[in-house]
Amino acid sequence: PQMAGSKGFAVYPNPAMDKVSLSLASEAPALITFTDLMGKEVLRTAVSSVPTEIGLGHLAQGVYVLRILQDGNTFMQKIVISH
Repeated sequence: PQMAGSKGFAVYPNPAMDKVSLSLASEAPALITFTDLMGKEVLRTAVSSVPTEIGLGHLAQGVYVLRILQDGNTFMQKIVISH
């Protein structure tokens, strides 16, 4: 597995099929959201332990923006879902 680097997090695989694994540099609880490119939130989950897996099988294929809110910091990365 990839370790959280200078970005403060690692998410893999990307492109993803039905789930992604998420590692965070900090052990603090985090709020994870996925939005589509139109800005509509399609998934929201709270994470209290890392690494963790997030199921994406219910989302349509496409490009999404993963946003991680943790300790007042916001991290963002594009995620491609390809079933």
